[in-house]
Amino acid sequence: MMKLQSESYAKISGQYTDYKSLNAKLVTAIEKRAELEDNVASIKHELDLARARIEVLESAQEEHNQMVASGLLLEKKDVDLGNETLAKELSLERDHRLSAEGSRKEIEKELEDLTSSLFEEANKMVAVERIENAALRERNEHLTTRLTDNEILLASQQAQLEELKLVMQKMSDREELNDSRPASPNPNKRHSHKYSRDSMKGLRTPLSGTFPSPFTQQLEAISITQDEPQLAETVATVNDPEDFSGMLMPRYRTDIVAYEDFLLLLHQPKVSRPTVSRVVSASSLAPEADQYTKDAIAARSPHMSVSRASSPSLERSMSTAGTLWTRYADSAEMKKDLPLRDTKFLKRALIEDIEPTLRLDQGPELGYLSRRSILNAVIEGHLIVEPMPAHLARYKPDRYPCALCGDARYTDEIKRNYRLKTSEKIDSQPYPLCNWCTDRVRSVCTYVAFLKQVKDGLWKASTESEEMRVWEESVKLRESMFWSRVGHIVDM
Repeated sequence: MMKLQSESYAKISGQYTDYKSLNAKLVTAIEKRAELEDNVASIKHELDLARARIEVLESAQEEHNQMVASGLLLEKKDVDLGNETLAKELSLERDHRLSAEGSRKEIEKELEDLTSSLFEEANKMVAVERIENAALRERNEHLTTRLTDNEILLASQQAQLEELKLVMQKMSDREELNDSRPASPNPNKRHSHKYSRDSMKGLRTPLSGTFPSPFTQQLEAISITQDEPQLAETVATVNDPEDFSGMLMPRYRTDIVAYEDFLLLLHQPKVSRPTVSRVVSASSLAPEADQYTKDAIAARSPHMSVSRASSPSLERSMSTAGTLWTRYADSAEMKKDLPLRDTKFLKRALIEDIEPTLRLDQGPELGYLSRRSILNAVIEGHLIVEPMPAHLARYKPDRYPCALCGDARYTDEIKRNYRLKTSEKIDSQPYPLCNWCTDRVRSVCTYVAFLKQVKDGLWKASTESEEMRVWEESVKLRESMFWSRVGHIVDM
């Protein structure tokens, strides 16, 4: 019994063990099945997604194939082949462009050279034509001047001849009257005699195209007065007895270097022109005038020998003009058309007259740059001297000290009524001036303006008398600068 119980118990425990194992297997199978179902569901979902993606890709593939078939899209190899072809064409076109640019530069250079050569040839032709026209014009002017001088000379000779005829007729009548009167003891009777044509030849005018110099006329008048009183009376009758210009006329030196520099400025050539004929005629002036003087003295003064008339001082005086003309010609032909500030005469005038008259170094408020700008404005003709503007009266500018002399006195007679500016610009610095400094600045500006006119050829100087007239004007302006700087009131 116990054996049966033990066998049944063993059998039941074995079945229970099988039951547990089967139950565990069942649970494991259920779980595995659930997991497989989940996997199947996820796989189905992925399959659906893959099918949808496949459909999309298929539609895109179909569209791509259609675009390729229609030519909207190209294959990469075709694109690469096209790029290579385009790169080769680009390099060829670049080479062609470089060669074309080189050819264009060469053509432009040739064109520029041709244009410059044409312009140079045209300028040369114009310059030659201008030189020829200037030479022809100057020759015409010279001939016209000579013709005018000859006409004037002829008219003067005719007038003098008529006057001499009248004078000789009066002298003849006077001598006939004296012969008809009884003789009287007169110690000077021996000097009264008739004058023949040879004794009157000293009154003639030389036919060289120039009038006798004042020196020759004075020398002849002195010799006539000393030895032949009646002939002196005749000369006084011919000339105007009320004309004292010969007696009061100042004499100016022409044997100084300043005069030669002034001639260089006066005859500074604007263009190249021939001056040989003028120099030759001028150089022959002195011997002709000297010979004329000797003939006149020998004819009019028998007691005065020709050796005395041809003394070294007289010959030197008469040959001064020819020497100066020759030296001028040798110097002027080698000079170019220099600006006024570079001429010798202006440099000399700056040292001798302009700077001593202005005395810019005495200006208490003028620095180096201010003095230089004022002097440059004077030379260039840009300097402005004007009365004090009326709208500045409330600032009382006339009470400021003078910029040149530093005078700070203030009275009705002594105040700064004028001002100086170096240009017409609004920002130009004004400098107050007293009356004295205003006169000095004006005299200097007048002199520089005269030199500018001389350099520009506004003063006619084709003859020696005209040159002396211009030189006389220059000396007078220099004299006015002197009087203005020493305090003399000069009416400009």
